[in-house]
Amino acid sequence: MKKIAFILILAFCWAGCSSSADSAHDKNSVNAGNGANTGEGSNTTGQMVPYNGVDPEAFNGNTSNVRVVEVPEEKQKTKFDSRPAPDQSEFSTTMNKKGEVLETRTFKDHPQILKIERKTAGKENSLKVYLKNGKVYDLSEEKVPNFRVAAPQNILIAIGVTPKPEAKPKPEGETEKKKEGQ
Repeated sequence: MKKIAFILILAFCWAGCSSSADSAHDKNSVNAGNGANTGEGSNTTGQMVPYNGVDPEAFNGNTSNVRVVEVPEEKQKTKFDSRPAPDQSEFSTTMNKKGEVLETRTFKDHPQILKIERKTAGKENSLKVYLKNGKVYDLSEEKVPNFRVAAPQNILIAIGVTPKPEAKPKPEGETEKKKEGQ
């Protein structure tokens, strides 16, 4: 019998404590709904309660009154650092004003290739090869899967241009014999 009385007393105390907490929560909700600043940044009615020093009308502007800043043409591209690449070339990445990424490998002293450029616009990629004679070739990425490290001869073969044979240095002994014979 004592156990049952103890459980009933405990249940009444627990019910009384939870009902007083709920009524305190309801009072705060009513105050917040009336527009009182509770300092929490929001309330239970979903309305924004501004912090001190914040202009609530600043968030209700539209795009017609937003100031537009024009960027000069020379500053429209964002250039990242260039880094060395194989075969006396240099690799750099830039982004234009449309958000397209341009990856460029520039050859410093190749006799035929000026640069190879990959443009990424969303999911679309295009690869172009620029020769020193002014010609530009479109290239599929299947022919040159990794243009960043591809050999220049492989790039030329992929676009259908015959690579020029590299000038081989003559051994020193042959040049000396010709000078003596003259």
